[in-house]
Amino acid sequence: MCTDFCVLGSNPQKTLTKLEDRIENAKSTIIVDDSRKFKTLLLIDDALGSGATLNEVARKIKSQKMADTIIGLTITGSYSGFEAISEV
Repeated sequence: MCTDFCVLGSNPQKTLTKLEDRIENAKSTIIVDDSRKFKTLLLIDDALGSGATLNEVARKIKSQKMADTIIGLTITGSYSGFEAISEV
């Protein structure tokens, strides 16, 4: 059972070399299931590769209208070969 935020069994993002694969992996494995509402929500990720994980979590939070403002923070920068996406 998933509550709040879940990542279903998947390939780790760092093992995927194509941006499209990372985006699809994030879309199909991340679940946001929470009814709370926030003025500002801070998402923290340990590493930013393509940005697919943060972007997908933010997209799902935004679609559920859980937060007025979403801020993404990562501890370390892009892996070689990826340009970070910023759709949300």
